Amino acid sequence: MFAGRQHPARAALVWAVVWMVLMAAVDRLLHGSWREDILILLPISAAIGGVGFYLLLKRRVSAAAR
Repeated sequence: MFAGRQHPARAALVWAVVWMVLMAAVDRLLHGSWREDILILLPISAAIGGVGFYLLLKRRVSAAAR
């Protein structure tokens, strides 16, 4: 993936930002305005996506270290 040899937490942070931008674009396409949800739903979505990506990378890094 695009994470390469980055630390899993840094890669998860990058992924969370990318995820937030993607969700904002989808919201913009579906609803026409992203002012209503951007302060609540997008950070929550980014946090969930970031934590999931961090756990996935952490598992892959620990498996590769064995």
